[in-house]
Amino acid sequence: MRCNFVLLLAAIATPLIIVDVADAELAPGIYNIGTLNNQWGVPRSWPRALTPDGSIAVGGSTTNYPWTSEAFVWQSGTLTGLGDAPGNTDYPYDEPFSVAHDLSPDGRYVVGSATWDYGTSPAIWVDGEGPYDINILTSDSHGGVAMATSANLTIVGQKNVGQGNQAFVWGGNLSGLGDLPGGEFESIANDITPDASVIVGTGHSEAGQEAFVYKNGMMTGLGDLPGGNFGSRANAVSADGSTIVGWGTSGTSIYAEASIWRDGVITGLGDLPGAEADSQALAVSGDGSVVVGLGISNQGCGSCGSAFIWDDTNGMRFLDDVLTEDYGIDLDGWFLEVATAISDDGQTIAGIGYNSNDRSYATAFVVRLPEPGTLSFVTIVAMVVFKRRTGLR
Repeated sequence: MRCNFVLLLAAIATPLIIVDVADAELAPGIYNIGTLNNQWGVPRSWPRALTPDGSIAVGGSTTNYPWTSEAFVWQSGTLTGLGDAPGNTDYPYDEPFSVAHDLSPDGRYVVGSATWDYGTSPAIWVDGEGPYDINILTSDSHGGVAMATSANLTIVGQKNVGQGNQAFVWGGNLSGLGDLPGGEFESIANDITPDASVIVGTGHSEAGQEAFVYKNGMMTGLGDLPGGNFGSRANAVSADGSTIVGWGTSGTSIYAEASIWRDGVITGLGDLPGAEADSQALAVSGDGSVVVGLGISNQGCGSCGSAFIWDDTNGMRFLDDVLTEDYGIDLDGWFLEVATAISDDGQTIAGIGYNSNDRSYATAFVVRLPEPGTLSFVTIVAMVVFKRRTGLR
């Protein structure tokens, strides 16, 4: 453990190495991230975050056995497992159990959780090495998860700090952020802006589970949509801090309704057409103009999850439709179930989908949109013909 402590301090003290992604720029289209070492288990992978330019994705993937997960980084079409902590014997066959939730803008630091022989703790990987237990820097009790990091390695997440499981911030020292007043003591920080000025997450107030924003040393509840049982969650914040996304509970939704907060005011985004109303906003572009997430629809499956994309002008739409009809991207049999991440420029989206008729095999995808103004005349004509033949949803 002492060795890990020294290695991590040395790594953090080293000047940042900005990743050169010029050779890794993605061409427009959809990419199958794939899975790790799927010898016996069901192949599944799920991306959690992208770099601002969309060139690198991180997340988790099944390994050889269905009950295991390994953190991964995907870049230039290559999926690389980040491994787990040494000495883990809590799971059959000594398989890795780790997941990556976020990465620094330069791609150098990856944060998430990993399992050591003493349990699962917030973890960090540096330049592909690790994981290192964040707790060792504070001599704190083990347990918890790291959910997000800023550009200067200010990390947020959840662990037992003081009186219970609560949102934490780590920037060399671990501090609990507390919780909203009046409810059970339970909070988690889900995201942080690159400059570390705004943290968002979920706590428990007197009214119930409630989204919060934390800035200038103060946690503020963000309320909920009108109607329905009280409950809201903040999943992500735009890089400029202007827009928070997540879900609230309204009278029109069975479970939840995708929502945004701007200037502290919550707005419901509705849901995709068909089936019961249930949606969640999971990620937002850097300026807050584009939101992606999960809705419930009857698109080819009776009642199932479908990825959505939302903006102020067009509202909520099927991501599949936007990619094929607006951008002329051939999805090659993909059905996009959920969009989990979007780059700051809004040009790259990651999520989970199915690229075959077997819906048990869900794998991560990354889709790169054409740059504005680069659609060819042939592509535009093909899109017009496609719309006329099929009609718009």
